[in-house]
Amino acid sequence: MKAHAHLTAIWALLLGSATVYSQVELTDNVAISGFVDAAYISTDDGTTESETLGLEGAEVDFLFNLDTVSGEVHLQTDGTTLELEQAFVTYDLGNGLTVTAGRYLSLLGFESDETVTRYTRSRAYDYDSNSPIPLYNDGVKLET
Repeated sequence: MKAHAHLTAIWALLLGSATVYSQVELTDNVAISGFVDAAYISTDDGTTESETLGLEGAEVDFLFNLDTVSGEVHLQTDGTTLELEQAFVTYDLGNGLTVTAGRYLSLLGFESDETVTRYTRSRAYDYDSNSPIPLYNDGVKLET
């Protein structure tokens, strides 16, 4: 049983690392990426053994690119509920100007919203609705 548990853990690590940094091109204009954040726990106290695999979260991102128009749809789950994290369309106006509309993330500096790419925890965002700097925005933005 112990050899099987170690083999299962090794496969989980290998498959997890392959999916964390992957982006699969479905067509010339559509790609999909995402991650699964799970924990494998094996305990053996000498009399009983137990193994559990728990889902902390998962996300699937659909990426669209039609030359000057691109967009993304991000779906995420915590294991019990499925929610729309982001959905936005970006239009390239040329000369480095872009217009984005929809629900999108606003990050500052060396930060990430995903657990698999989060190198640091920041206090820049307060996740409640009273935050002066919201994590997500619903609207339109102009970028250079």
